[in-house]
Amino acid sequence: MKRAIILVVVAIFFGLVSLAGPVKAQEKKAVRVVGAGLLSEWLQDNSEQYMKGSPACSITISGSTTALGVQRLIEGNAELGALTRAMTAEEVKKAEAQGLSLGSKLVGYVGLAVVTNSKNSVSTLTMEQLAKIFKGEITNWSQVGGPNEPIKVTVRAVPETGAGVLFQEKVLKGEPYAKDATVMASYNTTATVCAKSFAIGYIPTTTSYFDKLEERGVKIIKIRQDANSVPFQLAKGMSSEASYPISVGVHLYWNAKSENPCTKGLVDFLHKQTQ
Repeated sequence: MKRAIILVVVAIFFGLVSLAGPVKAQEKKAVRVVGAGLLSEWLQDNSEQYMKGSPACSITISGSTTALGVQRLIEGNAELGALTRAMTAEEVKKAEAQGLSLGSKLVGYVGLAVVTNSKNSVSTLTMEQLAKIFKGEITNWSQVGGPNEPIKVTVRAVPETGAGVLFQEKVLKGEPYAKDATVMASYNTTATVCAKSFAIGYIPTTTSYFDKLEERGVKIIKIRQDANSVPFQLAKGMSSEASYPISVGVHLYWNAKSENPCTKGLVDFLHKQTQ
């Protein structure tokens, strides 16, 4: 009888132990990261590295646009917003009205490579020439020493995308894009259009498209401050400084009131990757 009781107790003990695994798995701290699509690959790679050292954290990446990232963060549908611009005063006010106490950190910069068809003989442009092209004042490549081909200007949406806003501010000094500029739905589309025509556009250095431009028939145009300057250096991936003039600042936002240690832990980890 005693032996039977002991066996039952042992069985119950090991049964409870076997259940402990799934319970602990369910206790993982979730971090939903939303924001600019151009950061998705960089965020995914680094989040996987972070989770290896922090197995209690479960991170999911949802890339879309900076504007949608802000919206989801404010609505409480994300723990971390990865944005390619700072939140506006109005957005901060909306977040506070929802009870959020925003924490923020600028973690690095992403360059926007200016691209065109590989067959285009134009290899360098000055900042002034670039601005005139995207404003629609220069409309043919022959005006900048290239072939007698019309320039098809491709851009990203403003104000929905941080890249579209940044390029407009840094290159066009806040002036509007050319009226006939075509808004691209993705950077893949930008690469495709440039490969099929004498178009011009911009692609972030953090996307896989940047690594495969040459094989797709697309090349990077080197940018100079003026005709007498050497070209700016464009670094691959994320940089700790914005020495290249067309660079997007990567801003992370989260609710500082949150008790989820994985959120701030991920922020600190991402910041270290660019230093």
